Amino acid sequence: MFKSVLHILFNSIEQRPQKDLFRFFRDHQWQYWSYQQVGEKVRLLTHGLMARGLQKGDRIAILSNNLPEWPITDFAIFGLQGVVVPIYPTLTPPQIAYILKDAQVTAIFVQDALQYDKIAAIEKEVTSLEQVFSYEPLTGVVNFDKLLEEGQAHAEAFPGAFEESMESIDPEALCSLVYTSGTTGEPKGVMLCHRGFVFDIVNSEARLGLRSDDVFLSFLPLSHLY
Repeated sequence: MFKSVLHILFNSIEQRPQKDLFRFFRDHQWQYWSYQQVGEKVRLLTHGLMARGLQKGDRIAILSNNLPEWPITDFAIFGLQGVVVPIYPTLTPPQIAYILKDAQVTAIFVQDALQYDKIAAIEKEVTSLEQVFSYEPLTGVVNFDKLLEEGQAHAEAFPGAFEESMESIDPEALCSLVYTSGTTGEPKGVMLCHRGFVFDIVNSEARLGLRSDDVFLSFLPLSHLY
């Protein structure tokens, strides 16, 4: 059994490095990222987070609609041995503030100016929050591409840091806090570990008879583990 979802990803990269992993429409055209390209982005983003002083156990939130960068960030936080805190992009600033404070989030990725403005409105009351990153370029905010650049420099200075962190992942360790909708009270963080994700993936694949040439359309929110 694999130790984590990250190990499943890199096993797939080894088996089919040039196969498309993500196909998405951006800038008026279809774009394609292979398994190998995605794996490299995951490695560099993990290094970028390390360069920014983030470390094992840090809670890092994602506030964004579905984007290819979303799962790459998810994997990179796993590589750091951090904890992913996904947040619905439809939530209001007070709702977001509650989750960030309850989870003691240290850093957050936001999609765009709309989501950034929500964080700017509550940043002072979330005392644990130290860093904000963006997927789209925003003035005064470190974006995804900049983190990859910083990750490249960190990887050259500390070769093997990603691999060492990945191989020391504890399958029973907390890796994600997913908050309930809060319909019966305040939202509650559901604690999920690496082993649970791996169990679901491996058994779903066997049950559904999935093949390596299958193509999947993603439209349900990644913030709810779809």
